[in-house]
Amino acid sequence: MQHTKTQGVSGYLPDERPTAGKLVLFAIQQILVMFPATVMVALLTGFHVSTTIFASGFATLCFLFVTKGKIPLYYGSSFSYITAIVGITGGVGGITMGANAPDELISQAQFGIIASGFVSILAGIIVNRFGQDKIEKFLPPTVT
Repeated sequence: MQHTKTQGVSGYLPDERPTAGKLVLFAIQQILVMFPATVMVALLTGFHVSTTIFASGFATLCFLFVTKGKIPLYYGSSFSYITAIVGITGGVGGITMGANAPDELISQAQFGIIASGFVSILAGIIVNRFGQDKIEKFLPPTVT
């Protein structure tokens, strides 16, 4: 199918397939954007670059498996955790740029990241079980 603009949505929907040429261009775009961002997060936080890239790739494969490939998404490192991680590891303020933080501090930060992932899963289960309307009675859209 072709690129569509349906009801205010611009882009490709999950059941649409761009041409092979466009897929190659999208892949190159993702490499140019996501790979440096993933490496930058590791450098800023003191995480091991190789571990960060591995985790990113593993999360992407898990997501593609769970969604049966219907939603092509790459899971890169999130910049939303940088402040919390640097608070634990010392980041570039406590270590040299590109150097790794001590493994004990990385483990503490990773525990927090994993715990927040479980909280997100729990929130998804609750919304799926009770419905978005009931949740919004307790947590209005501006909060969620």
